Amino acid sequence: MPQTIEIGPVAIESELRFGGIPHYCIIPYNALWSAFNPDSGHGVLWQEFIPPIIRHQHGPYPTGPLKPLPDDDDWPLPDAAPEPVKAGVPAFKVIEGNSDIPPPDNNPGRSRPKLRIVK
Repeated sequence: MPQTIEIGPVAIESELRFGGIPHYCIIPYNALWSAFNPDSGHGVLWQEFIPPIIRHQHGPYPTGPLKPLPDDDDWPLPDAAPEPVKAGVPAFKVIEGNSDIPPPDNNPGRSRPKLRIVK
């Protein structure tokens, strides 16, 4: 069940779980620098709030006009068909023989463990 997220004038408030333990969190807007929706695959990045240590690790973020992502229905289909499986190489190995024969025993020296009564 999705958690309720309260969007206030200065912060976002919600009960978040870390390691299965619920914690009520208040996250001020100036502490947020990105957001991502895993259901849609869309995200937002606020460059001016990226912490300096992250900027230093990953270098400058590209600037310029951003292109909006198309909806899933608008993605172009690939022009080329996927590569076929290599000819002459079977995807699986066919074993000739009678299927009534039991498979070989992996441990021929050991029998199945048994329980016995000790008095």
